[in-house]
This record gives sequence, structure tokens and C-alpha cells, in this order.
Amino acid sequence: MPILKIGAKKIFLMKIMFIVSLSFLTSFSAKAAIVFNSTTSYNTVNELTTGVVNWFLSITAGVTILFLIIGGIYYLTAFGDEKRMQEGKKIITYAIYGLVLILISYSVVTTLNAIIFD
Repeated sequence: MPILKIGAKKIFLMKIMFIVSLSFLTSFSAKAAIVFNSTTSYNTVNELTTGVVNWFLSITAGVTILFLIIGGIYYLTAFGDEKRMQEGKKIITYAIYGLVLILISYSVVTTLNAIIFD
């Protein structure tokens, strides 16, 4: 059984990526919890749609960051395996596409919300 050697730089990058991603995930989940707190009441449809959109944005941003981390781990732990490196790149690429789609949909929904309710 071969011993896999991971360079010190890769281990350091993985640690930094984990710490940064953990802070992002906790901040997004905290924001989602604040948006839908049990004591929160919405007086208008505008406030309700804004709360729902912010909640979905928080959840999807957290999932996107999670997939960026997974793709990075695949790429960093490929150890020269081209197939695994390509899989990591594909995960990262699709996560970025998803993030762009999320931001576009967020801007469309907030624009429509402003047009309809303001």
C-alpha cells in the first residue's frame, strides 16, 4: 500500500479553506435563522417576500460555498490523478455557475419586488 505524501503547502491551504468556509457557513446560517425567527412577524407582502428571498439567498450561498470547498478538496487531494482533478474543476465551475445564477435571480426578484410593491 503506497504512502500518500501531502505537501505542507496543500495541508496549510486546506486548513485555511476549512476555517474560512466554516466562518462563511456559520454567518449564512445565522442570517437565515434571524430571517425566519419564530418571533418575526411580517406586516406586508413586501416584507414577507424580502424575508423569503433573503432566506433562500442565505441557504443557497452556503450550499455554493460548501460545493466550492468540496471541489477544492477533490482538486487538492488528486495527487496527480487527472480524472479526479477534472472532477474537482467541474465541481468548482458548476458551483460558480450556480452562484452567478443565484445572484441574477436575486436581482430579478428584488427588482420586481421594488416595481410591484413600491
